[in-house]
This record gives sequence, structure tokens and C-alpha cells, in this order.
Amino acid sequence: MNKILVPGIIAFLISIGACKNARDNQSTADSTKEFLNKAESAEAGKLNTGWKENFVQFRTALYNNDTIWLKQFFEFPLKDIDGNEIAEKGFGTFIKNNFSTAFKTALMKINADDLYKTNEALTDTLHRTENPYQLLVTATDNELTLNLAIYNSPDANGAYISEGESNFIYVFKITAEKTLRFKSILLAG
Repeated sequence: MNKILVPGIIAFLISIGACKNARDNQSTADSTKEFLNKAESAEAGKLNTGWKENFVQFRTALYNNDTIWLKQFFEFPLKDIDGNEIAEKGFGTFIKNNFSTAFKTALMKINADDLYKTNEALTDTLHRTENPYQLLVTATDNELTLNLAIYNSPDANGAYISEGESNFIYVFKITAEKTLRFKSILLAG
């Protein structure tokens, strides 16, 4: 009988140890998560980041073409640059058609800390497309404006050509909760 009882007791003790280790691992994971959340909260409180973190989230989601994450910044139905109403099911196409690679590239060059501190940021002139371009981002208490300016390349003689330049202006509302909500796209030029 002892031969049967001893392996059972050993198995029981091992299972208790495994449960304790699982609880300890979960407790450690929970503690780590809690620590990181407290650290982030303390850091956010110290920097008073407001809409800055939301801007960084938007920028990252847009750059990664993460339409699921991007939806939090939009209210449906929304309107495209021509004023056409876009339902949620057409959202992926809306993003693809209205947020160009040039815009995404320029947006990644914006320093969020500097933008938040000064309420303005401007990229260097970028030359990743046929035409050079720049992004100017400005913020007020209730609005964030992202203005993508696309310039003409000089003509064959090196002379500046102003005709055909354009600006794509993306306007986001800064809500009372300090989150960004898409408002409109404007085209100038």
C-alpha cells in the first residue's frame, strides 16, 4: 500500500508546487504590468502629455496601415476630400486613397515632444517622390492641423514653377478628453 500511496503523495506535492509557481508567475506578470502602468502614469503626469500620446498612436497606426486601430480616431460616416460620405466598410479604401505614402513618411519625421511643447512642427523638405514635400503640423487648444505641402520640381532650366503645387490639409479635433478625432480633409492649390 505504501508503494501506491507514495507516488500519489509525490504527484500531489508536485501539483501544489506547479500551481504555486503558476500563481507566482501570474503575480509577477501582474506586478510588472502594474509597475509599468504606474510608471507610465507617473511619466504622463510629469510631462502632462495630453493629446501627444494619442498623436503618436495615430501616427504609428497610420504608418503600419492598422485600420482596426485607426478607427478610434474617426467617427462614421465620414466624408472624403470630395465631400462623399464614407461608411465604416469603406474605411480601408478611404485611408489608402487619402493618406499617401508621402504623408505617412513625413508624419513619422515629426517629433511629438517638440510638437507638444511648441504647438508647431515642420519637417525638412523631403525628396522621396517626384516632387519635394514638407509637413507642417500646428495645434491649438481644440484642433490639430497637418498640412502636407507638395512642391513642384524645378523646370529643365532650374527655374521655380509655382503652378501645380498643392496642399493636403488634415484637420483633427482635440476633444475635451484630449483625444484626436478626424474632422476633415481640405485640398488647396
